[in-house]
Amino acid sequence: MAEGRRGRRMNLRLFYRASGLALCLGACGCISMSIETRVERGGGGTRSYQVEMDPPFAGKDGGGPGALKISDLGLDDIQGISKVDSSHSVREDGGAVSRTTFRADDIRKFSQDDDTISLDVSRKGLWVRYRFRESYKLGIGRNDSAAAALFSKNRFRHRLRLPGRIVESNCDSMAGGWAVWNRPMFAEPGRLVMEAESRALNPIYPLLAGAALLAAAGILYGRRTSGSDKRVE
Repeated sequence: MAEGRRGRRMNLRLFYRASGLALCLGACGCISMSIETRVERGGGGTRSYQVEMDPPFAGKDGGGPGALKISDLGLDDIQGISKVDSSHSVREDGGAVSRTTFRADDIRKFSQDDDTISLDVSRKGLWVRYRFRESYKLGIGRNDSAAAALFSKNRFRHRLRLPGRIVESNCDSMAGGWAVWNRPMFAEPGRLVMEAESRALNPIYPLLAGAALLAAAGILYGRRTSGSDKRVE
């Protein structure tokens, strides 16, 4: 990433510092950070960031110290990334939910100073393999047992969907084709490394098979038509 881009955006470390400050100000309550990543066949995809805050952390009308701006991540400044959707809502219990979705022509462009994403796509025979790896720094206080106990209810969640079927992963669980990591936000000892590999049928082979079937059907139809014409004569 260019140095200028780093200066223009709020990276994930600053995001978590803001989260920790808001937690201290709120004195109680809970915040969770969720990311949902969907990788497409071409290597691009979408990524949604969601912050959910419980009362009284969310403040009155969801606008208190917990109303963190996901847009401050600065992804709008990166060429090849566009915002798809953004919303902020207040729950009936006084909590608040903020969610923003971005699309990128290359999923690796979502990498930031504290969040490194890699994707390797390889083709061999009938199959295309997608190998995803993300090294994610979970924020301040992760090696502090007192902080970990204080913020034990604050969660980080990541859901990942790759093309085809996921065949290997170090995720915590699988749900409906999604690899899911669910960890305490501040208690991870070092970086959280998330890895998954999927296998998808190479789309060129179904196309070739379809073309072959159409050709065979055309030949068969031509022979039947020719035979019918000869019987009529």
